[in-house]
Order: sequence, then C-alpha cells, then structure tokens
Amino acid sequence: MEQDKTLELLEEMKRINQKTLMHQRMATILLIIFVIAVVSMLPNVVSTLNTAKVTLEHMNDAVTEVETAIASVQTLTEEGSTGITAAIEKINELDIETLNDAITDLSEVVKPMADFFGRFK
Repeated sequence: MEQDKTLELLEEMKRINQKTLMHQRMATILLIIFVIAVVSMLPNVVSTLNTAKVTLEHMNDAVTEVETAIASVQTLTEEGSTGITAAIEKINELDIETLNDAITDLSEVVKPMADFFGRFK
C-alpha cells in the first residue's frame, strides 16, 4: 500500500514537472519573441531618436534666432524712442506764437500779389 502511495506521488510529481516544463518552454518562447520584437524595432527607435536630435538642434537654432530678433527689436525700440523724444523736444522748443505771427505777416505780403495776378485770369 505504501508503494502505491509512493507511486501515485511520483506520478503526480511527474505531471507537475511536465506542466512546469511546458510553462517554462512557453515562457522561453514568449521571451524569445519579445527579444526579437525589441531587436527588430531597435533601428526604428534609433532613427526616431536621431530625428528628434536633429529637430532639437534646429529648435535651438530657431530659439537663438528669435532671441537675436528680440534683441534687435529692443534696440530698435530704444533708438526709436530716443528719436521720438528728440522730435518732441524740438516741437516743444518751437515758438508757436512767433510762427503764427510769421504766417500772418507772410499772408499779408502774399495777398496783394495774389490779387494782382488774379486779375490776369
């Protein structure tokens, strides 16, 4: 009777070992498939990374150009502001009353000439 139990246990262990072996083989096959998939995708990944690197380099160049343009605009704005300020100062320096008097005087001088030449029409 004891031999029968031992024999049953051995057969059970054999079935378990066969299942374990089958599971290990399936795991090995899945691992091989995974490794093949990763290796086959590797060139695409490297190509994508190289493209990303080139794109980042172009973006760095673009950022540098934008920074340069912004600095140029700032310089232009400062220079324009200085020019506008100088023009406003010159306008403020004008003696408007004297200018109006000069225009009135010129008008008085030109009016008789305009009347004279107007007779020949």
